[in-house]
Amino acid sequence: MSWNAPRRLALLLVAVPAACARPVPVPPGTTAYALEGGRWFDGEGFASRTMYVLGDVLHERSPERIDSTIDLSGRWIVPPYGDAHTHNLDGGFRLEEMREAYRAEGTFYVQVLTNTTRGAAAVRDSFARRGTLDVRYANGGFTSTLGHPFLAYEPRAIGIFSQAALEARAAALCASRRQLGNAYWFVDDASDLERVWSEWLRGGPDVLKIFLLHSERFRPDTSCALLHPEGPEAVAEQRGLDPALVPAIVERAHAAGIPVWAHVESAHDVAVAVRAGVDGLAHIPGYQLRPRDPTAPYEIDADVAALAGQRGVAVTPTLIVGDTFAGPDSTGARRQLRRRTLERLREAGARIVVGSDAYGRTAGPEVEALRALGLWDNLALLRMWAVTTPQVIFPDRRIGRLADGYEASLLALECDPLTAWDCTARISLTIKDGLLLAIEPRDRSSSGRP
Repeated sequence: MSWNAPRRLALLLVAVPAACARPVPVPPGTTAYALEGGRWFDGEGFASRTMYVLGDVLHERSPERIDSTIDLSGRWIVPPYGDAHTHNLDGGFRLEEMREAYRAEGTFYVQVLTNTTRGAAAVRDSFARRGTLDVRYANGGFTSTLGHPFLAYEPRAIGIFSQAALEARAAALCASRRQLGNAYWFVDDASDLERVWSEWLRGGPDVLKIFLLHSERFRPDTSCALLHPEGPEAVAEQRGLDPALVPAIVERAHAAGIPVWAHVESAHDVAVAVRAGVDGLAHIPGYQLRPRDPTAPYEIDADVAALAGQRGVAVTPTLIVGDTFAGPDSTGARRQLRRRTLERLREAGARIVVGSDAYGRTAGPEVEALRALGLWDNLALLRMWAVTTPQVIFPDRRIGRLADGYEASLLALECDPLTAWDCTARISLTIKDGLLLAIEPRDRSSSGRP
């Protein structure tokens, strides 16, 4: 249901005095409790009110029976946060560590772009229960032969962990396919797409990740030279899909009810992806811009930005991972390019969302990097992290709002995040799917950062 539908219903009920409203029936075996005294985020600010939880759903009317009451006085209530672009939670390695890190941060909605199909299968059941993280998996992404993310997965599969080892064993690496059909799929033409599609679907993906890397200069090439076109430095100069295949891939995915996210590097990649109808862009062009790089290949055209806005395309800027790979922004060109790109996309109506794109890191540091750009105030950042990002990850769920009929998941903060941003980290109480997960000692000795 859209945001407007509940509001239309609220308008119909506004004339009915609260005392006359019938209590909400409580089904047998369902726990009902009241949440009193908190200031609740409504998308524009905070308002004091009492809400009720029946099972795993929020209600504005009192239930017929209240089993207990939780006092939220002096707390600011917000929806849980989201991370729309990560590679964590892929199999059992560091699973509990990252699960706890997300939970402590208040991030409960996670989209993994990409992961190994076998890794997702091994851990999905651990998230298929009430009160834990909600996770969507892309499984292996679609690329061309030897294209990205081949070098992100295959070297480790055959025991290559250094640049020297990669160079010494380049021929063996080129011939290796241990992660094919698991972490990546090679789609070089329409017949490949036809051949791999059913098998990819059998892995139970929630979303499709496709890879475009400077598609303006794409050329068919399955030789080992692709790995070292200009020497060791060029190992990262990889490629992705033939851009001519992207519309057919997106059409097929959408016919199966599967959203599509595109890894993009250049403005041309963005144009290809947006015109083909993708749902999300995993990066912005030039996110890894180096001081010596020209900015022209990364400047998004106004018409492409307008189309992205018209279609509600979501975008994870992934600022920190870009800085990690590209090094210091010594000239400031990267920051300025990012600002121009994000301003253009935002003004056109594209949805900027949070995505960490990192192993071993949650969403919080990426939010701080976005905040440092100075493009959003605290209200806009809170909406991005707690409203838009979760709703982009799970578009068919009633999440990201604290309203009647929505899922009973929330964070209680110790101070107002609109006046002090680090209040978003000062979580003293967490409810997920109607379950009370944590109440920590309240510490009012420190104030938040504005």
